[in-house]
Amino acid sequence: MTEHAGGKFRGALTQALSASAAPSAQVGMPLERFQAWRASPLSISQKDHDRICMGGFVDVQKADGVTASAKCPMCEFQRSQQDFVRKLRTAGVGERYLNVEWDDLDLSEPIFQRIRKACGNIDRIVREGRSLILWGKPGLGKTQMSVLIGKAALRAGYSVHLVNLGRVACMVRDYESAELSEAQAVAMMASADLLLLEDLGAGESDKLKVERRLLYLALEERMNNNRPTIITTNCTVPELTDVYGARIMHRLQPCQMLEVNHKTNFRLRVVDELW
Repeated sequence: MTEHAGGKFRGALTQALSASAAPSAQVGMPLERFQAWRASPLSISQKDHDRICMGGFVDVQKADGVTASAKCPMCEFQRSQQDFVRKLRTAGVGERYLNVEWDDLDLSEPIFQRIRKACGNIDRIVREGRSLILWGKPGLGKTQMSVLIGKAALRAGYSVHLVNLGRVACMVRDYESAELSEAQAVAMMASADLLLLEDLGAGESDKLKVERRLLYLALEERMNNNRPTIITTNCTVPELTDVYGARIMHRLQPCQMLEVNHKTNFRLRVVDELW
């Protein structure tokens, strides 16, 4: 909805609200205006919403003049947003990235344009098991892109899990007091429709053997079930191959490898001067 159309709608809605506030018989919101509100749930002010919403429902006047109760579009939208945030947390997405959207990135950069466009094909990506490696220096938005791909998959109804392999290896390395068994770790990484592997190759050398075993078993199962994996890393692809071996890396196929090499470091952007 354009700003002009939104203003026109809000003005008409305010008139309807004023009319319904009169002491005479209660009048519901005209159906046409309700449908416009449902198409743009945040197009009215919170104040107007509070005047017409009664416990999550609003009165709507249908074409035949009968007034019926309907679910409040704003309440429904807010509820769906809350449900989506819960899904992101369950998927392993940290608080820092819960509200990340494409507008938070510099969309003039070709890499962001490319990945955003690809998210429009998320069904095909998941169905065909199309994996992706995003590699480059720290702070360039690789994890943000990975999470946004995950969001697209979640919205399309697929299961997603974001994992830091080094952290998982720490949890299973101490077999006497392990927080997570090897079988549980592999199942966690292998079962999701889309796996997001964050910061691959950043682990310590003393747990590399565990990382290799977990990664091999998880990617083997994912390859056999045609499930894609998105990897972010500060390593080059040859460096990843040196660390984990060609045998493991080949289990990502079919896989696209893209370098993220623009000049903006998002972690160094200062929002407010507090120090």
